[in-house]
Amino acid sequence: MNYYHADSTVYLAVMHGQGLNIFHRPADNLSEIIEIFRQSILTDDKITMYQISQELYQILIFPAYDIIENQQLVIIPDGFLHRLPFETLMKTAKTHSKSSKQPWLIVQHPVVYALSASMLFKEARNQVAKENFIGFAPVFSERSQSRWRAFAGTLPYSKKELESIARLFTKNRQEAQIISYQDATDARFKASDFSKYGYVHLGTHAKVNYERPELSCLFFE
Repeated sequence: MNYYHADSTVYLAVMHGQGLNIFHRPADNLSEIIEIFRQSILTDDKITMYQISQELYQILIFPAYDIIENQQLVIIPDGFLHRLPFETLMKTAKTHSKSSKQPWLIVQHPVVYALSASMLFKEARNQVAKENFIGFAPVFSERSQSRWRAFAGTLPYSKKELESIARLFTKNRQEAQIISYQDATDARFKASDFSKYGYVHLGTHAKVNYERPELSCLFFE
C-alpha cells in the first residue's frame, strides 16, 4: 500500500497478486488531523482517539478494503504519513469495550512498513538467508553500564521477548542470534552484517527529534 499526499488529496496505490489498483480521496488538513490523533493517544483521550481513528481508516484504508481482506499489509507512507501509526486505525469502534479489545488494524492484518516500493522490490529479490533472525536487547538492568539507563529506564522483559521470537526460528532449523545486556552495544550493532538476516528486532528505547530528524537515535549499551 503505497501512499502519496498532494495538496488536499491522498493517493493510494495497492500492489497485489492480481495487479495494481489506484485510489484517491480528499484529505484536507490531514497533517493536522494526524497530529491531533497522536496527541489523543499520548493523553489517552479515547473519545477523540476512536473518532479520528475511524476517520483516518475511511480515508487511508477503506478504499482498498475488498483487496486487502485477510492479507498482510506492507505500508509505504509519504511525508508526514510516516508519523501515523497505521496499526491503530479501526473500521468501527466498540465503544463499551476496553481499548485492548478494540478492532485495531493490527488485529485484522499483520502490518509491516517499507521506505519505498523500489527498496521493497529489491529486498524481495534478495534471497540470501531471508529466514534468519537477529535481535538486540540492552535490557538496561542493574548490571548495565550504559549511561542511558537512568535516562530511559529498564526493559526487564526485552530479553525474554527475544528468546520467545528466536524459538520460533530455531524450531524450524533457522538461525536465530540474540545479543543482549553488555554485548548489545552500538558498535556491535553497526558492525553486524544484516544482509545475512531477513528479520531484525530491536528491544530498546528510541528518541525522536521532530525538529531535527537526523538527531533521532536508538539506545544501546
